[in-house]
Amino acid sequence: VYYQFQLPEVTIAGSKNLRYLTGLTAHDGLTKIGFGATNVVVICQNTFFQAFKDCEAVKHTPNHRERLAGIISSLRESMSAEEQVIERMIKMSTTNVPEKIDDDFLFEIIGGHLESTRSTNRLNDLKAAMSTEYNAHGETAYGLFNAVTRFTNHMTTYKDIDSKRKALMFGSGARINQRAFDLIEGKFV
Repeated sequence: VYYQFQLPEVTIAGSKNLRYLTGLTAHDGLTKIGFGATNVVVICQNTFFQAFKDCEAVKHTPNHRERLAGIISSLRESMSAEEQVIERMIKMSTTNVPEKIDDDFLFEIIGGHLESTRSTNRLNDLKAAMSTEYNAHGETAYGLFNAVTRFTNHMTTYKDIDSKRKALMFGSGARINQRAFDLIEGKFV
């Protein structure tokens, strides 16, 4: 059983971002109650469980109502924080960056240095991602940030899909993406 309420669509630099407030459970009493925000549209069992991963979950217990109230409260705080990030990204999308960005700045984002072949290869991958994202979003701070997320999502190699997901959510990929957001915003916006 699921319910999805579509939140206002956000468009940043021509890219539409769909968001849904989602509630999920099952009639069997064994499946937890999931509640949260996701961009996954539930249409089948696979997407049900994909959306469930994005949600906070509570077991069906006598005190599940209090725990759900806590989730709802924390979700309100997250939604407010997300709105602030969206506003910052919109501002990034209207802020042009210089045509040539210093390699030292790019290394500050992804780590490494020119003396290392591996680092130089990573830098070249990031520059290729910049070309792609600049074509899609213009030579803006938002385009540069998207280049970094393209780099961490599609150009960085991971041991397996599970390692990739963990790195992008909590590990090295997440740290690079957050550092990029902070540095790009601090330097150009």
